[in-house]
Amino acid sequence: MPAALFDIWEALAAAVAKTGIRCSPHPVDTINPPMGVLSISNYEYDMTMARGANEQTYTVRVYAGRASERSAAKLIAELMDPANPLNLKYCVEGDSNLLLLVDYARVRSAGDMNVVAIGTGDVLYVTVDFQVEVVVSN
Repeated sequence: MPAALFDIWEALAAAVAKTGIRCSPHPVDTINPPMGVLSISNYEYDMTMARGANEQTYTVRVYAGRASERSAAKLIAELMDPANPLNLKYCVEGDSNLLLLVDYARVRSAGDMNVVAIGTGDVLYVTVDFQVEVVVSN
């Protein structure tokens, strides 16, 4: 029996948290950087005949910190840097709890670095999006 979808979300968020930032497994109404927020970008059913597997694509949006803080840009660089042992790709792809629920998880890309206004007073935060592909057999 395949893993429940919400269990996968929670395991993926926990894997992201191994980088040292909090991560919510679902959209939230309050952002408290540094933190990640998981959302599903695409859910492709039946990759092979006879319901063989489903491919899920997630966006992990990391809110690193205020745009005026150098530490926010540094955090994004650390999360993206393959030389950093706590980079997001390494933490997700090597997480044993997540891999118990899915066939594989792969961080495909990081990018779309932006400055976004959040909350009253429009505080500016730096964000970056990581695209994560997960495949689950039926």
